[in-house]
Amino acid sequence: MIARRVPSAARRIHIGVSDEVDRPFVVEVISLFLKKHGLAQRPKVTVVSGNHEQLAERLRFRELDAMVTQLAMINPELENLERAEVPVALICSKKWNLKTRAAVGKILGGEDTQWLMPSSQFKLRAEINHFFEVHQLRGRIVVESDVIASLVRSVIDEIGFAFLPLLYVAREIREKWVCALGPKEGYWKYRVWLACHGQNKNDPLIKALARSFKEICDQAAG
Repeated sequence: MIARRVPSAARRIHIGVSDEVDRPFVVEVISLFLKKHGLAQRPKVTVVSGNHEQLAERLRFRELDAMVTQLAMINPELENLERAEVPVALICSKKWNLKTRAAVGKILGGEDTQWLMPSSQFKLRAEINHFFEVHQLRGRIVVESDVIASLVRSVIDEIGFAFLPLLYVAREIREKWVCALGPKEGYWKYRVWLACHGQNKNDPLIKALARSFKEICDQAAG
């Protein structure tokens, strides 16, 4: 746990990551956070995962120092430090080279479109289901997973298409492994929060983590 008035290199920071949040995104945040410290000053970071309710309870009892989650904190003891609000796009393999609006329309309206979906328990899946219902989209679900990174990999491997927040495919877009289709502002916005215990919100390490979180999210939002 965080202990005040000790050198950062002697400190530890425990971060909880909700099951729904993409792990590579969190790794990017933590890597940036650690790079802002010199080699000799870097604190030890411990990352644990679990569902939102379990992690929020651990945060309340200060077993965790911070938490990355898809839901805002409502407990008055806990603090929502940062909120990312990023576009959700239609993600496909770069190899398909789909650029025209007509091509995108064919995917969205096609009965043979192969879809890659997050778990039915995820907030993102509920948002996708609503979008499908409103726009009467069809197609066949070929992959359903509670690991977002597996959906990203399936897109790269040309298995199908996925609606994903740009936050979760920023690196793959930069490396030109996938491309984002649809309006620049996205089909809708997806939100992710960084939270901490209210008593830790002014701690320098927590503030540094929050800045790294915001920087990575801002880059992805473009």
